[in-house]
Amino acid sequence: MGQTLDCRASIFVRQHDGDCGLRVVHVECATSGDEFTVEQTKSLLRIAKLTDSKMLPALTVGLFAGLRRSEFFALGWSEIDVEHRTIEVKGIKAKTRQRRLVRISENLSEWLKSHVRRNGLITPERNIDVFSERLRVLAQRAGINPWPHNAMRHSFGSYFFAKAKDENLTAAEMGNSLGVIFRHYRAVLKDADVAEYWGINPKTVE
Repeated sequence: MGQTLDCRASIFVRQHDGDCGLRVVHVECATSGDEFTVEQTKSLLRIAKLTDSKMLPALTVGLFAGLRRSEFFALGWSEIDVEHRTIEVKGIKAKTRQRRLVRISENLSEWLKSHVRRNGLITPERNIDVFSERLRVLAQRAGINPWPHNAMRHSFGSYFFAKAKDENLTAAEMGNSLGVIFRHYRAVLKDADVAEYWGINPKTVE
């Protein structure tokens, strides 16, 4: 298991479009994996909320449900049950070709409920390259550079495992083997950071 190293963060205010003050947090932090820090996560969602809110369903499903980019890119609103708090990843859309149900956490429910539609995809783009470019712009505005490899899924896996302390449950939620969980998602995270991550909702990023 890797070790979490000290982080150096600089916080500054940038004006966007002349009238909107955005608090941008740039964090240089080496951790045991490629997960975001809490401040990076908040910064990314704050910028998305203020400048490109149509990206929020995909971003929050990636961060707080752990779907692979290929999975949430193909995810339809009909496969999200906010009332019963489940996301169905159909076998045909899953990397492993195995259907799974992913639980919607309380904070993810808060992010999704104002965006829910009857049908259509949760992503605002049908072209994954165009989606990736919009994501790159958000990351730059949020001070995240470079973008860690597979960062949203790694963030979910690390923070979920740290909260649940159950490798079997983490593997089931992510559609992974136990070996993958032990190799990639056992970052050393502080309990306070884990609690704060799962408390990130639309109000806490304002």
